Amino acid sequence: SMASYDPDTGVTTTSETTYTLEGIFAEATLRQIDNENVLPNDAFFYISGQGADAVGFTGVKKPDDFIVDADSKKWTVVHISVDSVQPAFIIQVRHP
Repeated sequence: SMASYDPDTGVTTTSETTYTLEGIFAEATLRQIDNENVLPNDAFFYISGQGADAVGFTGVKKPDDFIVDADSKKWTVVHISVDSVQPAFIIQVRHP
């Protein structure tokens, strides 16, 4: 979500951008978990670059980004990386 403040009116307005993306959702493996950057309850959402381009997703993380999975579970976005070879986005998410 984005917020903008109008000093003349004292009003802050927020706006959200929603993307509908298909991809592969996978829990973090024991090999990935280091208890610092990747926690046991983390997961990764893998999406193709073509699918992201089709809906205008740029892969730039913003504060308060989240993903809602197919089971309506809300995940906080921790990190977004780009695999330029694929091309694909790898979105690390965390459930509180």
